[in-house]
Amino acid sequence: MSKNTFKSKKDRTATLAIWGEILFFTSLGILAIIGKCIIVLPVVAVVIMLSLWAWFGTSYIIEETHIKYFCGPFRGRILINAIIKIKKHDSSYAGIRPALSGDGLGISYSRFDKIWISPEREEEFISILQKINPNIEVYE
Repeated sequence: MSKNTFKSKKDRTATLAIWGEILFFTSLGILAIIGKCIIVLPVVAVVIMLSLWAWFGTSYIIEETHIKYFCGPFRGRILINAIIKIKKHDSSYAGIRPALSGDGLGISYSRFDKIWISPEREEEFISILQKINPNIEVYE
């Protein structure tokens, strides 16, 4: 089986939060340069780079046995055969959330582990997972 890559959906809230943060810290960096307070520039640069990394790098890869997720410097793997259920559009989810949208999938795996992701082609994503693990229950 080949790798299947899915980018994260991006909603208005994530767009405003991330790009607002980038704009704020860019402005702060410019003001620091004008005011000759360059000591804050490394912090500004790191925040901007992390924000861009999260924006452009949040994705999910389905491999033969695992889902790999990436969100900036955060990454992890989930064993597909450990997935118990997937709940669609559960915006009340709290926990690990490598996603850029409030519209996504809550995945329960192992006994007590949960993660929230937001793949762009949601139905295709679920279909591939169910081909690997037909025991996954999907709820609306």
